[in-house]
Amino acid sequence: MQRRIPIAVFAALLSTGLLVGVQADVAGAVTLTGAITCDLNPGTLEFNTPLQYSNTVNSLGTLTATLTGCSGDTIQSGVTITGAIMILKVRAVPGNCSVPPLQIKGKVKYTTTGGTATPTRVWISGGSASVTADVLTVTYSGASFPFYTYGSFGLVPAMSSSMTLIPDDLFAALGAECGGSGIATVDFTGVNGSSTITLSDQ
Repeated sequence: MQRRIPIAVFAALLSTGLLVGVQADVAGAVTLTGAITCDLNPGTLEFNTPLQYSNTVNSLGTLTATLTGCSGDTIQSGVTITGAIMILKVRAVPGNCSVPPLQIKGKVKYTTTGGTATPTRVWISGGSASVTADVLTVTYSGASFPFYTYGSFGLVPAMSSSMTLIPDDLFAALGAECGGSGIATVDFTGVNGSSTITLSDQ
């Protein structure tokens, strides 16, 4: 018997991806190429209508995350990436605590020195979830599902791009919330493992 993934929100999180940038693109910015991987910690996902197995209305939410510890092609044309801000607008459909879908899309805006970098717009559809020792891991991989990037590290489809989300709450606790008052907030601080994102045009 299959176990229901209480946080289908994530599997839908990127069902149609919407990462919203903090500012508009800057003229004269460097469009970066290659690949980078960053930790998505800390991050917080908040819903205006808590996620429940019994939901009959859409839940709208926002995932705000600070990207840190970036590695890879972080220095180009005199511009150095020191981090990024990512804001995702999320829509979860009724009954969204069971399995996808969710919808998300938007932008990653980089913090830099030596100049500015073109943000990366992201569109992702589909993901997979697993539970190990009561820790939930949700993975969105361009090798398995549609994952499109535009701007810096832009590629359609971006088969080497991916995102992994590991919530602080354990699977059992999330399931209890889904069956009760609902999930209103999910934090990602690395307690159970680091959430990460890889953006690649390779």
